[in-house]
Amino acid sequence: MLLKKIDILDHCVPPKYPKAAQLNRFHGSARVLLKIDTDGKVDAVDFLRSSGWWVLDEALAKSVVGCKILDQAPGKDITAAVSYHFRLDEKYRFDADPELIADSCEKSDLVKIADPKENGLGIVVGSLVSKTGEVQRTSLEWASGDEALDRESIRVVKSCKFNPATTAGKLYNAPYSIRLLPVSK
Repeated sequence: MLLKKIDILDHCVPPKYPKAAQLNRFHGSARVLLKIDTDGKVDAVDFLRSSGWWVLDEALAKSVVGCKILDQAPGKDITAAVSYHFRLDEKYRFDADPELIADSCEKSDLVKIADPKENGLGIVVGSLVSKTGEVQRTSLEWASGDEALDRESIRVVKSCKFNPATTAGKLYNAPYSIRLLPVSK
């Protein structure tokens, strides 16, 4: 049985926004599949789409696993797909986050940048985008388990160009994460 709509905040303690994530201005929306046991508690979480940052995804998983999400026990195991948005406090937000310039990334025969509507966790690469729109640093937030795909994903992200983050017309270095999927052959 798949439940259509569940608001996890009605039943669980909201995920604590990790301080490091706030200071680094990490934010995003995760989509998860909750596995709910016969008593109505969340047994496990499978990520359908990462928030873009492992530290946020981990906070979400920790907040819902073990939570009694249904007031009435269903008497059987069920699943529910839910989304959760990590939104920064106003003092940490940019007026405009970095924006990927369409078709600026090098092409690859192994991976492609995922469309936001495509399911699948994929490979998530975090980056620091400079004031000039170049990728300064990268981090592998979610690996594929295939070293060649992970390396290629990092190479592709490093080649991308961005419109930098801004606040009050001033340019800033800012984080940005990109989800990539293996190319179907």
